[in-house]
Amino acid sequence: MKFTRLAVSIAIASLAMPALAQSTPQYSITDLGAVGPGTNYSQAFGMSSNGNYVTGRMIGDDSVSAVPWPAFIWQSGQGSTAQGYLSGNPYNWSFAVNNSGVSVGLASASEGGSGSMPVMWKNGQATALALPTGYSDGRAFAINNNGIAVGSVGDDVTEQATIFNTVTGKTTLINAISSDGSFMVSAYGVSDNGIVVGLGQSPGSLPDMVMYNMNTGVMTTLPVPAFTGVNGSSATGISPNGQYVVGASGNSSQAVIWSAATGVISVALPSTSSNGQLNAVNNLGWAVGESGGQYATPFLYENGKTYTISSLITNGAGWNFDTTTSADATGIDANGDIVGTAQINGIEHAFLLTPTAAVPEPASYALMLAGLGVVGLIARRRKLPR
Repeated sequence: MKFTRLAVSIAIASLAMPALAQSTPQYSITDLGAVGPGTNYSQAFGMSSNGNYVTGRMIGDDSVSAVPWPAFIWQSGQGSTAQGYLSGNPYNWSFAVNNSGVSVGLASASEGGSGSMPVMWKNGQATALALPTGYSDGRAFAINNNGIAVGSVGDDVTEQATIFNTVTGKTTLINAISSDGSFMVSAYGVSDNGIVVGLGQSPGSLPDMVMYNMNTGVMTTLPVPAFTGVNGSSATGISPNGQYVVGASGNSSQAVIWSAATGVISVALPSTSSNGQLNAVNNLGWAVGESGGQYATPFLYENGKTYTISSLITNGAGWNFDTTTSADATGIDANGDIVGTAQINGIEHAFLLTPTAAVPEPASYALMLAGLGVVGLIARRRKLPR
């Protein structure tokens, strides 16, 4: 049979159309457990963009273990391992990890986190990150794949966003001010191309969603639409490619996502929730977060739709995402894998969700759209929906 160019284009399009139709995602859940002497509970706070690493903390009994809250790292194919700690600081929070398995967070002498030190964990060893002159405490909340970590130093009154270069050991305060007078109090995310996002403070002392470009030194306030009840905003994460920013507005009453194309837009929350925020986002703009009401409800925002995590799991026997105040979704990688915390048989554990069907790569979307585009041009340049 002889195929004309038109016939081939139509054939490509017919294969592409089902793939473009959005279906409800489904996931398989894995318990990341708790390791270390006397530890029963675990919480996941972040994952690498390639999905090979997950990090967080374990929670144990002070009377049993010298390190009641050890940081942990989970590695694909190897499972979870407790990490080292700084002497005199047995309470640890590991918030983020990059594709090389380097994680960052904070260590403290107390459960409340007072007098915390910013920490890097590499090959299981804990190292304090340098503090600027005049500061005695700090914390690191994110790290990119170039080893640039961000967070803040100082206390509630003097807190200032900070860059920790884990490769060179250099620490830099972010002093830039946006055109409307806002500065960054704490940095919560950093992309691989050097875009830092976090919590800003306006001249009127309201919290702002701010973005700092390390390459140009420019600080920008991201304008948030007038959602009902808004009283400031904050950015909590950025995609590795720097194209998406997530956070919350109105004292966390509304989850929001930003891109250069859309600006800041509101994300629908689960029907049982009255407030919420997004915590992490990948290069496709898929984001995860937590919403609240009577209970905490972790959710996924994908292609304009919101799904409760509990509704997507195919093997969730024993897991409780719906009637606990501790459930959360805190990380999402390039493949759509998700990490967070929920209850398994009544005990709080870190979890990993893996899609039960392969996620198309961005290049696959481009190829499918290209096939549709050819047909559109032949059919009198008919405009296709995005």
